[in-house]
Amino acid sequence: MGYRIELGDIENNLLKIKDVKEAVVISKYKENTNIVKLIKAYVVVDNNINEEYIKEELSKLIPSYMVPKVIEIVDT
Repeated sequence: MGYRIELGDIENNLLKIKDVKEAVVISKYKENTNIVKLIKAYVVVDNNINEEYIKEELSKLIPSYMVPKVIEIVDT
């Protein structure tokens, strides 16, 4: 049995975090399956916040299995 993961829910909750201005979440699958291997988020931030801060804040809003393993801060 697996977990239901809504990428839009993760994106919406990322946007609730102070200084996160934009967010896109993608899933990577195990080869030749529909099993999610990795959740990755790309975020645009206003101030000097880091990936660990974002993960900590996000874990207060959503279940731990939905928190992206990789969060990459991008310019645009």
